[in-house]
Amino acid sequence: MTAAINKAIDALGYSLLKKHGYRTAGAAKSYKVRARIKDALKKRSQELIYRYMQSPTDGFLIIWFELREKSGAVLERSQAIKLMPTFKEGGDCGEENSEGKDGSAVDPQAGT
Repeated sequence: MTAAINKAIDALGYSLLKKHGYRTAGAAKSYKVRARIKDALKKRSQELIYRYMQSPTDGFLIIWFELREKSGAVLERSQAIKLMPTFKEGGDCGEENSEGKDGSAVDPQAGT
C-alpha cells in the first residue's frame, strides 16, 4: 500500500477516536501521543479494532475500524475505505507498476 492509503486508513481510526472524546492531535507522528491514546483506551476498557474484508461481488478490499468495549460489544464503526486492486499485465500482485504505484487506489466514494 502507498503512504497515501496508509494515511487515509489511519485517519479513519483517529476520526472515530476523536468523535468519542480522545485527543488525537499529533498521533500520526508521535509515539508518545499514540501511547497516551492506548492508555486512555485501556482506562475506559475500550479497544480500537482494525477490520477488513474482501467484497464478494467485485473483489475490492474494504477497511474500517470498530471502537469496542473489552466485552466485545461494538460502540461504533468508522466509515470505510474501499481499495480497488489494479494489476499490470504480466506483473505480480503488489509489484510496482510503470507509474511507480503499488497497485492500489483509494475509492473516495466508499464509506458508510
